[in-house]
Amino acid sequence: MKKLLIIILSAAVFSSCNNKNAKTDSQTVSKTDSTTDSTSAVKNISLKTFDLKIGGKTYLMERVPNDLIDFGETETKAKARTAACDHPEHCTTAEFAGCDRRDAKTSIYAGNTKNYNTIDELLGDVLKNSDAKMRSLIPPITEDPNSERTKYEDRYVVVQKAFIYGIYRESDNDFHIIVGNGLTGDNMKLINVECSGLPADGSGDRGALNDVRNMIMEKFGDLRCGDGADKPVAEPISVSIEGSLFYDIDHAPTVVGFTYKGIDYHPKTSWEIHPLAKIVFN
Repeated sequence: MKKLLIIILSAAVFSSCNNKNAKTDSQTVSKTDSTTDSTSAVKNISLKTFDLKIGGKTYLMERVPNDLIDFGETETKAKARTAACDHPEHCTTAEFAGCDRRDAKTSIYAGNTKNYNTIDELLGDVLKNSDAKMRSLIPPITEDPNSERTKYEDRYVVVQKAFIYGIYRESDNDFHIIVGNGLTGDNMKLINVECSGLPADGSGDRGALNDVRNMIMEKFGDLRCGDGADKPVAEPISVSIEGSLFYDIDHAPTVVGFTYKGIDYHPKTSWEIHPLAKIVFN
């Protein structure tokens, strides 16, 4: 009888401990910032998962650790820099703190507008000028700060239906947004869309770029270098996007992006939309 009583009491204690631990785990996963759409408050708690409210919809988000992101910008590596490109603002302000193709990255090419219904349509058209072709142009695309857009990049694109798979901040203060067609597996197609750091005061496009930057921060909070990437867990975030077509000679295809639970979220091309000029959350 005494032995039976000891067994019963032990089982009760074990059950109580399990229930307590389960409650703690549940609270950690479901905690949200209920007062605002910004995730700034959630970020400060350093939770692995959190809820992101966009309009009337709530997305379960997960923080992808920084060491799973491939930034791919050669200008973040040690190399000789001119005085004009020696920026102290890396990761600290909204100013563009990069160098390579600076003028093109921070200006909106607004001519030759072309509309696409989906990311698939955009990539199918853009990739008629393959990565191999763009990387072997004569004269070549250079990393010079004043390197102008080539004739192949002279296009303003509008995509009606796109989906955000993840977003993170680069040291040049650009926000990298991995955007795709909403599918998974072999059918998933992705492109890198960059919300640019701001050009110098007085630039004609500074106000427009600041507006789209503020809209991104209104939804995703104060994105910071080293925070990792914010990734929707169950379904990507539906958006419409507009911006200037751009070929990033800085990195090869499949370099930029991140890995999430063994799944590769690296666009297979170095074509980008850069800078992002408008975004609408659907």
